[in-house]
Amino acid sequence: MSKSSSNLGQSAQFAFLSSLSVIFPRIVSFCLRGTLVRLAGLELLGLLFVRLELLSTTILFFSRESIRRASVGETSSSFRHSINLTWLFLPIGVLTSFICVPFWTTLTVKEELQSDYTISCWLIGLSAILQMFEEPVYFLSSKELRPKPKIVSEASMLVFRAFAYVLAAIVRPNILSFAFAHVLSSVLCSFIHYYLWITDPDLPKELRSPKDLLPAKCVRSNSFFDEKQMSRMGSFYVQGVFKNILTQAERYVVTFFDVMSLSQQGLWDTVTSIGALFPRFVFKPLEEGFHLHFCQNKNDADKDLTVILKLSIIIGLFAVAIGIPQAWSILFVYGGEQVSGEYDPSGSFFLRLFGVQDFTNSAYILQLCLVNTMACAMNGILEAYMFAVMTTEELNRHNSTLLIFSLLFIFGTVTLGKMFLASGLLYAQILNMLLRPGLSKIKDLFDFWFLFFLCFFLSQKEFYTAVDSQRFEKTRHRGFQFSIRVHLPAQHFSFSVFHPFLLIFRSLTSSPYFPTQNYQFFFILDSVQLLLFSALPQVCFSKKMFLHFCLQWEWYKVCLSIFAFLWVKIIKIPLFFSINSKFSVLQMTSCFLL
Repeated sequence: MSKSSSNLGQSAQFAFLSSLSVIFPRIVSFCLRGTLVRLAGLELLGLLFVRLELLSTTILFFSRESIRRASVGETSSSFRHSINLTWLFLPIGVLTSFICVPFWTTLTVKEELQSDYTISCWLIGLSAILQMFEEPVYFLSSKELRPKPKIVSEASMLVFRAFAYVLAAIVRPNILSFAFAHVLSSVLCSFIHYYLWITDPDLPKELRSPKDLLPAKCVRSNSFFDEKQMSRMGSFYVQGVFKNILTQAERYVVTFFDVMSLSQQGLWDTVTSIGALFPRFVFKPLEEGFHLHFCQNKNDADKDLTVILKLSIIIGLFAVAIGIPQAWSILFVYGGEQVSGEYDPSGSFFLRLFGVQDFTNSAYILQLCLVNTMACAMNGILEAYMFAVMTTEELNRHNSTLLIFSLLFIFGTVTLGKMFLASGLLYAQILNMLLRPGLSKIKDLFDFWFLFFLCFFLSQKEFYTAVDSQRFEKTRHRGFQFSIRVHLPAQHFSFSVFHPFLLIFRSLTSSPYFPTQNYQFFFILDSVQLLLFSALPQVCFSKKMFLHFCLQWEWYKVCLSIFAFLWVKIIKIPLFFSINSKFSVLQMTSCFLL
């Protein structure tokens, strides 16, 4: 096994474990947050999860993001220089807190909340600083590819914070109680991270004492910092300003431009938090893990990028295919009608998209979030690649591009937010995410975007008809059998493997908790199998199996498949999976023609 493959495997394992460290505790906190909706109300949640959480993430991002990237990315710097660099979080964090907190305290709240709100802002600033004391051991965990301390500490913080929020909502539901819970969880995070690192039996002897992690002069260069590393950190900091605006602009607009009331902000944040499950729990850890891989294997980064991108986009496709048809049901189960609103059986995503009447419809907002998921799936990995392989000069030039995007995004967010409220914020975010990635790296991924739009259109009920019950009854006893069925008059798509499972979904959809039509669950089953069949054709089907399937299809399908094959080979325009094997084009095309 080559060294590059070994490093890619280690980075993938680190990214996977990092994802798990976020997914499971976030699921716990996510479920408990549904309880908070019922206990504390949307207005208090809007103040906590939009305004104060934005303050916390702003301080954390500007204080540590550039340090993390520079300490891990600059491999030529000494170990001592990198340790010293991580301690810059303290002066930068204190300065950032003293700039941001007074600014946040000027925002208006109800008069009876003003005193508690001011104290809460300062507590959130303190909480961010206390959490950043983990930075030296965070660097060591990333550098040595030891995910356990990071996993356990962050998971403990998230779970403890979620339970503390619920306890505060039961005992004393005010903003000050939530702020104290935030501080305690940050202290717990840093303490556990240090404890697990120091007690690790495999830790080198020179790093067993906390004193070894304190700033000290590098013996070799007789200096505290490496100039090249500091210069790179400065470039990352400027870049981070633009990146934070690009990723958090809608929250800044909601907070500072009075686009929505606090209760509307609470509803908007609750819905978007569901839509952000995949970007936050899966794509962010993947970005961090593979950024480390790109930094350590710059020579092979370009070759590995395509594989990693496809992995990320396939994950995003599952979220889109399953989430869009079931948006209202997900919201109803999560927060009741207070979050989901009244069910509208005649509404659909396309009718709202092209003839919108209610821009604050929570189901429509969630569907837009899921559309944005696909762009996030691609954008994060591409930026991790670019930031790893770019030189300092290229980073500085890239900052000019980000400045233009930041200004356009702010303008679009404010304008569309005023026009379309919560939906407008997501329109701007989707456009921003689609425009940011480097087009040179997307041109070979047309197959994924075609698959995305196929799932996107098939998930809408105006393009989908009910299943013929008689045919269903005839085929349900076949058991585990590969079955391909085509309904030409109704344009009905079905690609089912195990029909008896559909009976379970049919009984489930008749429940009052899922007041959706049966076709939606049929589509879920079909779309998942479609993704597996089409996204991994090289793995699933050999050439012999493929020819066997071709012989069973009607002649017009084979003709259309051959036409697609000739289109690729003669006209030289890539369609679908035109990589590695000519048969992959036929396999992919035949899937779409079923």
